[in-house]
Amino acid sequence: MNDPQSLSEEVVFGWYSYLDRVFSLLFFTASITALQFGNLADEIATISILFFCLLGYSLSRNRNLKRHIARLERYKGRVYLFFIMWLKTPVFGLSALFLVAIATGYVTPNTLIDVSFKSWLNFQD
Repeated sequence: MNDPQSLSEEVVFGWYSYLDRVFSLLFFTASITALQFGNLADEIATISILFFCLLGYSLSRNRNLKRHIARLERYKGRVYLFFIMWLKTPVFGLSALFLVAIATGYVTPNTLIDVSFKSWLNFQD
C-alpha cells in the first residue's frame, strides 16, 4: 500500500527505531564517559546533550520528519503519537534520562559508589 498514511507511518516508525537503537547507545556512552571526568561530569553531559540535539535535528530535517509527523497527527491524533513514541523508544528514554540526570548533577560518580552486584549480593573480597 502506497497511501500517505502508511508511508508516513513507515518513516516515523523507522525514525523511532533509529532513535532507540543508535541514539540510545550514543546517550548511554556519553553518560558513562561524562562520569569519568569526576567534577566536570555535569558540564560534559550538558555539552553532549547539546551536540545530540543538534545531530538529531539535522538528521530528522534531512528525512522530512516534521511533515510525516504532522500527517500522522491528522490521521491518528497527537495522543496516539505520544504514546507510540514512548512505547517504541524505551531504551532511548532511559539513556536520555540518565544523561540528563548527570547533566543536572543528580547523578555523580559519588552516588554510584555502591551500585554493583558485589554490594547488592554482599560478596566479600
